[in-house]
Amino acid sequence: MMTEQKTSRPSLALVSGLEAISVLSSVLIVTWGIAPLLPRNRWLMSAPLFLALILTTTSHWVRRESLAQIGLTFRYFWEAVRLLSLPMMIGAALLIFTGWISGTISAHFGLLSSLPALLLSGIAQQYLLQGFIHRRIIVTTAGICRRFPAAHSPLSTLMTAACFSIVHVPNPSLTFLTFVGGLLWSVVYQRAPNIYAIGLSHGMMSLLVVNTLPPSVLHSLSVGYKHFLYQNYL
Repeated sequence: MMTEQKTSRPSLALVSGLEAISVLSSVLIVTWGIAPLLPRNRWLMSAPLFLALILTTTSHWVRRESLAQIGLTFRYFWEAVRLLSLPMMIGAALLIFTGWISGTISAHFGLLSSLPALLLSGIAQQYLLQGFIHRRIIVTTAGICRRFPAAHSPLSTLMTAACFSIVHVPNPSLTFLTFVGGLLWSVVYQRAPNIYAIGLSHGMMSLLVVNTLPPSVLHSLSVGYKHFLYQNYL
C-alpha cells in the first residue's frame, strides 16, 4: 500500500502544493499557449514538460522516494489489475454500446495501430498525475482531512481527478471522462500504487474512447485554446 509521507512541518505541505501546481501549470502552458499559437515549434511544446520532469525527479531525490513508493516497480501490479478489471469492463461495455448505437465503431478500428503510443502516453501521464501530483496533494491535504489516513484521503482523490480534468477543459466530453477516469485511477493508486497497471488501463480506455464515441462528442480531442479554434471550423 501507499506509504504515508511525514507532514510534521507546515512548510512541507506548502512546498508540496506548489510543486503540484507547477507541474500542472507546465501542462496548461502547452495546451493553452504553445500548442495552439505556435504549432510548428514542437521543441517549445516539450520545453515546459522537460522542466516539469526535472522538477519531479529532483523532488523525488530530495525526499528520498523510492521507485516502489512512486509505483514504478511491479510491486502491486496484479493487485492494481484486479482492482481495475471490473470498472474497466463496465466502462468498455458502455463505450462499445454507445459506439454501436451511433454506428461509429467500424469506422474507427483502423486506429488500433495507435495502441502502443497510447499505452506509453498513458504510463507517462499517470506518472505525472499519480506518481507526483497525487503524492504531493496527499501531503498538502493531510492536515485538512484528518478523519482519514493521509494515504487514503478522499479529498486528495477528488483533487487529483480535478487536476486531470482541468487539463482537458474546455472540451466537455473529455473533461467529464477524464474526471471519472481520474477518480478511478486515484482510488486504485491509493490502494495499489502501480503506475504501469494504471497507465496501461489509461491507454486502453483512451483507445476505446477514440474508437467508439462519435466525432460530435469527441470534438477532435481538442483541449485548451485549440478547442475554440476547432469550433471555428464546424
